[in-house]
Amino acid sequence: MRVKMTESPRSKADQSTFRANGENWRHVSQTGKEQIDIILHGASSLPSVQKGRPPHPYASIKTKSTYNKNDATTIKTHSTARPTAAPSWEEMLSVEIDEQKSNSEALVMTVGDSASKSRLVNYELPINHLQPFHQYHLELVTPHKEKTDGVRMYASIMRKLNKLPLHQSSPNYLGLEAHLQSVKYPIINPMGPLIAVARIVPDYYNYRSDNLLPHPRTAGVNMTSVTFPQPHPSSFKVPEKSSQGYPQISLPGRPDEQPTWNHPYLFSEEKDKATLFTPSAALVIEYYVANKAMNDQFWRMESPVGFSSLLLDHSMYTQLIQDEARMGLRIEGLPIQMKDGEMPPYDAMDSILPEYEYIYKDDGQGPVITSTEKTTNLHVVQTNDQLPSVSSKIYHYSDPDYTNVIERQDQELTNYRSQLRRMGDDIVELRTTLGNYETVQSNNRRDDTTKLLIDAREMDGLPKADIMTRYAQLKQKLAFTYTELKSYKDKVQRLQNELIKKNDQQKDFLKLHHAHTGQQELLQKLQSKAQLIKKLEDTIRKQERVIDKLERALDRKYGHGKTPIPSNNAGEINSTLSAENRHLRQQIEDLKEQLRLGGKSNNDDLEKLELYQALERAEGRIMSLERQLTENARYWGKEKADLSIRANEIERGFRHGAGMILHDYPVLEEICSRPIRKTCLDPIH
Repeated sequence: MRVKMTESPRSKADQSTFRANGENWRHVSQTGKEQIDIILHGASSLPSVQKGRPPHPYASIKTKSTYNKNDATTIKTHSTARPTAAPSWEEMLSVEIDEQKSNSEALVMTVGDSASKSRLVNYELPINHLQPFHQYHLELVTPHKEKTDGVRMYASIMRKLNKLPLHQSSPNYLGLEAHLQSVKYPIINPMGPLIAVARIVPDYYNYRSDNLLPHPRTAGVNMTSVTFPQPHPSSFKVPEKSSQGYPQISLPGRPDEQPTWNHPYLFSEEKDKATLFTPSAALVIEYYVANKAMNDQFWRMESPVGFSSLLLDHSMYTQLIQDEARMGLRIEGLPIQMKDGEMPPYDAMDSILPEYEYIYKDDGQGPVITSTEKTTNLHVVQTNDQLPSVSSKIYHYSDPDYTNVIERQDQELTNYRSQLRRMGDDIVELRTTLGNYETVQSNNRRDDTTKLLIDAREMDGLPKADIMTRYAQLKQKLAFTYTELKSYKDKVQRLQNELIKKNDQQKDFLKLHHAHTGQQELLQKLQSKAQLIKKLEDTIRKQERVIDKLERALDRKYGHGKTPIPSNNAGEINSTLSAENRHLRQQIEDLKEQLRLGGKSNNDDLEKLELYQALERAEGRIMSLERQLTENARYWGKEKADLSIRANEIERGFRHGAGMILHDYPVLEEICSRPIRKTCLDPIH
C-alpha cells in the first residue's frame, strides 16, 4: 500500500520554476532566515505503479517539520508529459527555514505519481551537512526492493545565509557576481536548450589546453553520490583544492535558436576568491546540450559544445573598482568558441565595413556581468597567450541631457567604426597569412602523402601479423610520446614553482643585505660613542686621582695629632675648599649629562653602570671631604672662642698662675707675623 501525496503537480501555466531570477531568488537570505536553492535535474530507475505501469513523476520539497505534519506544499515541480521511469525536470525550487532551526531541520525531497497521487520515493537531507554558498551536484541514491541498484535523483543544491562570508585571503571584496543574459545572434544549427556551467579556474591556459581544446572535450560536471537513508557528513565535504574550479549550473536557456538564460552566478567561496584577479585566473562559461544530459540510466554533463572565457586579471579588477562600475560591468560580444581555431565567416568584411549595409540588427543582448551606469569602452588586447578580445559597453539610462547622450553615442560610433576598419585590415592580413599557412600545409600534406604511399608499397607484401606488430609498436610509441609530453609538462610546472621559490629567496636575501648594511652603520656609531665613553672614564680616573691627592694632603696637614689650621686662615681655606668642591660638583654633573646622552645613543647598560659607580665613589669622597671641612670649622670655632676668652682675660687683668703651663697654644705675635699662604688646588683637566 503506497502513501498518498498531499499536493498536486504544478500547473502548466505556472512557468516560474524554469527561470532563476524570479521573485524568490536572491543572493543572500532574509534576516533571521536561511534559503536553500535546489535545481532538480531528474531521476532514474523510479519504481512502477499499478500493474507495472511507469509513473508520471513530479517532485516536491518540504522541511522535515512540515513533512511530519503531512501538510501540503507549494514547492513542487511540473509533471512529465509522458509516463517514464527517468524524468527530466530542470526546474529550480527554493525553501526558506528559520535560522535558529537550521541545525536540526532537514530537507525532504519526494517523488510522486501525478496520476495515482502515490508516493514513489523520498530523500531526507540534513541541512547542517551543507556548506553555505557552495553549489553541490549530488546523485541521491536510496535502496528500493524493486531496484537492485537503488532509485536515483539528481540535484544541484546551494545553501544561503543572510550575510556573505569575509575571508582573510580577500579582505577587499565578498564575492564576484556574474549575470549571464543571452546569446546575441541566432544560432545557425541549434541543438536544443543549452545549460550554462560557470566556473572560476585559477590557471585558464592549462585548463583550456587540457579540457576545452581536445575533441571530444573532457570538461564536465562531476556528480557526488550520496547514499540514503543515512547520508554520511563526509559526502558533503568540499575539496580544498581544485584546478577545475567549483562549477555552478544554470537552468536551460530557451528558445533553441537564441537561448536566453537571465541566470545569476555568485562566487563567494574562499577558494574561488583566493584565486580571483591573478594573472591566469578566468571566468569560464561552458555550454551543454540539456537533452543529452538525461538518459534512462543517469544524468551526466560532459563534453560541452562550446565555451566562453573572460580573463579576471588585475586590469579587470581595476575596471571593477572604479566609480563608473559601482553597479557592475556589462560586457557585450563575449565570443562563444564552438571549435578550436574557428575563423570568421567568408563575408565577415561585409558585416563590419561602413560602406556595406549591416546584416544583423542588435535585438538581443550578449552575455552580461551585472549592470552599470556610464558609457565607456573596455578593450582587451588579443595576443597568442591571452583570451579572445572583448568589446564591452557600460550604459547609463538616466542621463537628463538627451542631446549630450546622442553626441557621445555618435562620437563612440565614429570611434567604433574606425576600430572596425582596423579590424577589417587585420582580417585581410590574417586571411593572407592563413593562405600562406594553407599553402605550406598543403605542401607538407603532399610530402606526407608521398611518404605514406612509399610506406604502403613497403607494407603490401607484409603479412597481417607483421602489420599488427608495427601497429602495436606505433601505438606503444604514441603512448610513450604522450607520457613523455606529460612528464615534460610536469617538469615545466616544477621548474616554474622552483623559480617562484628562488625569487622569494632572492627577495629575502636582499632584505637581509639591507638589514646588514643598516647594522654596520649602527655599529660604527656605537663604536664612536664607545670611544667617547672611554675618554670620559679617563677623565673620571684623573678626578679620582686628584681627590686622592687632596685627601692625602689634608690627612698629612690636618690629620689626628697634627696642628690645626690657624683661625685667621680658616675662612680663606674654607672658601677655597668650597669653591673647589663646587667646581668638582659641576664637573660631575657635566659628566653625568654626557653619560646620559651617551647611554641613550648606544644603550650600553653595562658601561653606563660602571660610570655611575665611579661617580658614586667620587661623590662619597666629596662628602667625606665636606664632613672633614665641617669638623675643622667646628674645631676652628672652638679655638677662636678660647682665644677670645683669653684675650679678654688679659685685657681685664686676669693672669694665670706660675704653675699653669699652656701647651700647643701659639703666641699672638707669632700668629700675626706668620705669612698668609694661599691654598689653591691644581685645576682639573
